[in-house]
Amino acid sequence: MFSQDSKQVQACRLIDFQLSRADNTAIDLATLLLACTDKPLRDAHWDELLRGYHSELQDTLKAAGISNPDTIYSWDQFMVR
Repeated sequence: MFSQDSKQVQACRLIDFQLSRADNTAIDLATLLLACTDKPLRDAHWDELLRGYHSELQDTLKAAGISNPDTIYSWDQFMVR
């Protein structure tokens, strides 16, 4: 789900229970990006998409009670996987 004004996305939320599983986030991210975007969008916004995904992941960890999500899944760890 996207919320946007005429020029850019303001917020993004994903609700997907189809493939619920404990797995590597790279598989989740690849599935999301390939199923929900086209190549021109990925080419133009790749870094923003990755940062947005990681930010949402960090917010989810915080909501689950992890006070410092970087200790669990930092940006550097995210980029290596």
